[in-house]
Amino acid sequence: MLFSGNASYSHLELAFRLTCGPDSYGPDCTFCVPTNDSTGHYSCNNVTGEKKCLDGYQRRECNDCVPAKTCSPERGYCEDPGDCVCYPGFSGDDCSELVCSGQICNSSSCKREHKFLSYTCGQECVNDTCECQECPCEVECGENGECVRREEGDTCECSEGYRYNGELCETIPTTATRELCNRKWCFFFSPDHCYTHKIHYCHRVWYNRK
Repeated sequence: MLFSGNASYSHLELAFRLTCGPDSYGPDCTFCVPTNDSTGHYSCNNVTGEKKCLDGYQRRECNDCVPAKTCSPERGYCEDPGDCVCYPGFSGDDCSELVCSGQICNSSSCKREHKFLSYTCGQECVNDTCECQECPCEVECGENGECVRREEGDTCECSEGYRYNGELCETIPTTATRELCNRKWCFFFSPDHCYTHKIHYCHRVWYNRK
């Protein structure tokens, strides 16, 4: 501090120097205390005060562990750096193996929804893996067709020259008849084809054009 003056005026000059307190760094005095506990795992940059995550940790507060490189983030997570804890339905060092653990699976395979598994068939798993028998197809097709599973339900895929009549695969007739047409919401129209107001059923099951 400098002071000077006389009888008519005075002059005062002040000089200040600001210093950061303990554990504060940089021009903005960023506060940072090195930590390695449940609140975080980091050291501090001696110039800027920026947090530097310790090996095996990540994110802003350095409180999230880094899983093993082979660990799939959709199938597993870490509780400690470098490990891989599997979500339900997965196993193995990298959580790559699907398991059922006595649950139910569909057509010898598990279906994953989000991070968990769902099952729709009713077949028991074998040896904690999805080695289930194929769910039985519920449609009788006869010797000229094969039952197939689709999202809308089981149906028949008939051999060439045959069509599914709702009960089994039968020979496709060369002409339409009243007996053939007057079923499944279909009506006899002419020797060429049947007519219906529900054309989907008539076309798929009974419709026949030369």
